[in-house]
Amino acid sequence: MSQVPDTFEDDEGESLVFNQTGRPFSPESVGLVPVEPNTALSRGFWCGFRLRERALVLGSLWIGLKGSQQALARSGKGPLIAGRLPIAKPRGGFRYDDLMLPCPFSGSLLIVRGWNGVQFGRPGPMFFGGVPVATVLTYDFVAEYSFTDGVLAEVNDLSSVVADLRRFAVAEGSHREADRRFREHTRFFQAR
Repeated sequence: MSQVPDTFEDDEGESLVFNQTGRPFSPESVGLVPVEPNTALSRGFWCGFRLRERALVLGSLWIGLKGSQQALARSGKGPLIAGRLPIAKPRGGFRYDDLMLPCPFSGSLLIVRGWNGVQFGRPGPMFFGGVPVATVLTYDFVAEYSFTDGVLAEVNDLSSVVADLRRFAVAEGSHREADRRFREHTRFFQAR
């Protein structure tokens, strides 16, 4: 089982996103019960978040449905989210686009983009919120976006810290000490 990371889109482009605490969006909040539609969506859904005038919104949702919800989606009659109908996807599940549904999330998201090709072999056994720090080190842009009631409150750009840790990990041939040092620099991991 695996889970495709959620995405986050702002003025700089699309990024991968890792959650700090809770979830910015839960399908149950709009009456949907997610089921695993394929091996890439073990939690049953994937979210595409956007930043719109400093507000966190759900732009798209890919979700597995079953029973009456699946039948309704296949018939093209629902279930509706923000007035939008789902579209069946060939690999399983359904996708909702252009939702712009506000997410009243309070917490931090770790945003990464710009994969740099550095590999550290297999990630160590320590995972933080489903994110091995070795994975974070493979991106050039890393930032913590903190939200209060769905509004962007602060951006903590960690890219230079991550670049230093990446150089350290490459020189040492291991990411374990880099893992520890990275946790010291972020509220994302300190909140755990």
